[in-house]
Amino acid sequence: MKKRGLFLVSETLKIIIAVLCIALLIYLAYSVYGLFTKKTAFEQAKSSLRLLELNVKDIEEGKKNESEILLESPNGWAISAWPYKDERNILCKKKYCVCICPQKGIFSDLEDYMLECYKNGICFDSDTKIETLNLVQPSSWYLKLWRNIRHIFGGDEKNTPIEINGLFNVKIVKEEGIILIKREK
Repeated sequence: MKKRGLFLVSETLKIIIAVLCIALLIYLAYSVYGLFTKKTAFEQAKSSLRLLELNVKDIEEGKKNESEILLESPNGWAISAWPYKDERNILCKKKYCVCICPQKGIFSDLEDYMLECYKNGICFDSDTKIETLNLVQPSSWYLKLWRNIRHIFGGDEKNTPIEINGLFNVKIVKEEGIILIKREK
């Protein structure tokens, strides 16, 4: 009887150690996956920003009057033009710039967004004033709410960040000396 009890304790100990090892492996796999997806999102943002920059430069230099490009990633990020009101992104080296940055949640303010943009965003500079204009209803409920509240209290409809969520067209035009990056559909 004593041998059987000893056998049961040793088997239970082996099972506990195996479960802990499996949990550790799952945690490590999740961490490695997170590293790859974060880098992938940044690389996607870099590619999208480069495409935006090339088209903005063509319009700035007068090579084109307008341009329409297809963007698709990274989801959960936003395109924003700076300066926004009186705020200027620290990544901007010239007077004007366009950035693609991860979005925060409903409880974040402009400072949180700028900090997130500084840590994980990417920008290009311009000599011409650029504004972003999002004419599409946002997909997330909190951005819809924020947009409606801004509209009620007379918020500026111009220079609104463009939420990236799937495949969409962006139109780039120059109007009254300002380059507009617009999402209409």
